[in-house]
Amino acid sequence: MAEAELFLAELACDSNQGATAERFAQDAVQEFQKEKESDAQILALTFLSRALLPQGKIGETEGAVAKAKILSANSSDIATRLVFEVDNAYVLAAARDFNGAENLAKTAYAEANKLGFVQTQLEASLALGKIEMTGPNPAAGRVLLQQLAKDARARGFALIARKASTALESGSAE
Repeated sequence: MAEAELFLAELACDSNQGATAERFAQDAVQEFQKEKESDAQILALTFLSRALLPQGKIGETEGAVAKAKILSANSSDIATRLVFEVDNAYVLAAARDFNGAENLAKTAYAEANKLGFVQTQLEASLALGKIEMTGPNPAAGRVLLQQLAKDARARGFALIARKASTALESGSAE
C-alpha cells in the first residue's frame, strides 16, 4: 500500500496537485516508518517536501527535509540520496540560500552523471536552472533551462523537458 501511495504522491507532485501529493506522501511516510523502510521513507519525505514547498509551507518542508537528512546519513542507497539532495536544493533556494542550493544541485548533478543516473542528472540540472533563474544569475539559468529542454526531449524525458520549458515561460523556481 505504501508503495502505491508513494507513486501517487509523485504523480500528484508532477501534476501540481500539492494538497493531494501531501496527503499521499504523509501516508507513505507513516507506513514506511512503521515498516522500518528507511530508504523508502526518505523518498516519501522527499515527495512530501516537494508537495509542501509550492504551497508555501516552508516550516513543514524544512521539517520533512530534516527528517530525510537524518535518515539519508545512514543510507547506502545512493540513488535515493541523490533524489533527496535535488529536492533539498529547492528548499535551500526557498530559504534564499542560493549558494548552498546551487552547490547541492551541482554536486548531485556531477554524482548522477558519474554514476549514469540520467533522470537524476536531468532533475539536478532542472533544479540548478530554476534556482539560477530566481537567484542572482537568471541569464545563466535561462541558458541552462533552454539547453535542458532540448537535451531532455532528445533523451526521451518529455516531462523534464516540459518542466524546463514551463520554468522558462514563468521565470520562477516553482
